[in-house]
Amino acid sequence: MFQVKTNERKKPWDPKPEDQKVDGKNYRDGKDQLLRDALRFFELFPDIKTNNVKCNFSVAFPLSSKSDEKEVLTQEDFEEDHQDTLLAKLGISYLGEDDVHPQPEMEETYVRLVARYLGQHSQIPSKKASEALVKGLETLNMAVQSADSVFGSVATDTMEMEEEENCGNSSNAKKAISSDRLMQKIRRAKEDAKYRQVFEKQNGKIPFAELKINKQTKLLFHSKHKTHPLYGNAVADAVLQALDENSSHQGPAKLIERLTQQKFVLHTEHAEEVDHTKVVNEHCNSCDQCKEVKAIQDLLPDSSDGLLQIPEELVQRVIAFGDLKHQGSTKCLKRLKAWCTFQDFEKMVKNPQQYPFHLHKFHLFQIRAHCSKCLRCASRSVHLILDSAQREAISRRHHLKFIQGHYGTGKVDFQVMALER
Repeated sequence: MFQVKTNERKKPWDPKPEDQKVDGKNYRDGKDQLLRDALRFFELFPDIKTNNVKCNFSVAFPLSSKSDEKEVLTQEDFEEDHQDTLLAKLGISYLGEDDVHPQPEMEETYVRLVARYLGQHSQIPSKKASEALVKGLETLNMAVQSADSVFGSVATDTMEMEEEENCGNSSNAKKAISSDRLMQKIRRAKEDAKYRQVFEKQNGKIPFAELKINKQTKLLFHSKHKTHPLYGNAVADAVLQALDENSSHQGPAKLIERLTQQKFVLHTEHAEEVDHTKVVNEHCNSCDQCKEVKAIQDLLPDSSDGLLQIPEELVQRVIAFGDLKHQGSTKCLKRLKAWCTFQDFEKMVKNPQQYPFHLHKFHLFQIRAHCSKCLRCASRSVHLILDSAQREAISRRHHLKFIQGHYGTGKVDFQVMALER
C-alpha cells in the first residue's frame, strides 16, 4: 500500500526543487492514512486471518531528491537504474532455485485477496449514469449516517447487545444440548459404568440400555425409536428458543415441524415424555417475538406461496422486528425473508429494468437505511472507527473538550450529539 505525498510550494508562483523535501508532519500523516487504508481494506475480508497476511506500507515523496528515512520512497528510487533498490524497499525479492516457494494455503489466500478487491471495484450498479449517481449518493449518505450513528452510540453510552448463544440455527441448538448439565451427566453415565450406578439411584427411569451416543454430533440417540431424546426443562427451553429463532418465530406449527425434522423428543428429568404441542404452545404464548409476528400476520391476508406481502404502511414495523437483535442489515434481512416479502420486490428482482430505482427505498435499501441510523447496530462498529482512547474521551463527561480531526471526520456532528446529551 502506498501513500504519495508532496509539499506545498513556499511561493506558488516560483516553484523550486528544495521545496519538495520529506516533511516530518507530512510523513506522519501518510503513515496514519496507510493504517486507515489497511483497516478499510481488511473490512472486505472478515473470513481471512489477518495475522497470516504480511502488509508492506510505503510513503512516497516522488518529487524529493533524498530522505533521512530509509523506508521512504524518493525520486531516485524511481529511476531506471535503481529498480533493485525500489523492490527491496517494497519488500519484494526474487525467488531463487533454493528458496522456499509459497504453500498452497498462502497462494489461495493471496488469490482470494486480489480477486475480492478487484471484484469490489468491478461492479456495475446501474445501466444509466443517472441511476448510478442516485445510487452512489444514497450509498454515500448511508455511509455518513452510519459513521454519525457510531459517534451517537458513544455519545449516548449505547451498549452493544450481547450475543445470545442459543439462537440462530440447529447447530446452536446442539450446542445448547451439549452444554446442559443434566445432558452432560447422562452422557457421562453412558460412558462410565461406575458413575452410572450412582446416577441411576437418582434417575432410575432413564433407559440407558437403549441409548447410544452419536460419534459425529455427540447427541444421545434412542436406538429403538430412532430419535434424539432430551431430558429436563432447561434443555427443552434452550432448544425451543434456538429452533424458534431459526424459524423466525413463525408460530407453533413451524416450531413443531422443526422439532420433527431434527428428531428431538422432549422428556422431563424423570424420563417422562411430554406433550410437544402443549410445551410449544406455552413457549410461543410467552415469546414476545412470536406475538409480534402473529400480530403482523393477522393484519395481512394469507398468501398462496407462503410469503406474506408487506404493504408500505407496515414496512417500518416489520424492519424493526427484523433488527431486534441489532446485528446489521444482513441478519435483519435473513430474519425476514423466510416468511415475508415486500410488495413488488420479487418482480423487481426478476425484471429490474421495468421498475424505477426508487423502489429500493421500500426494500433492501430501506433495511440498510434503518440499520445505518440504529445506535445499537452502530455500537458494534465503534472499535473499527474509534480506538479505545477516543471512545473513552467521547464517553467521559466534562465541561470542556477539545475536538481535533481532519476535514469531514465528524467533529461538528459529535459536538451536536454531545450538546444534546
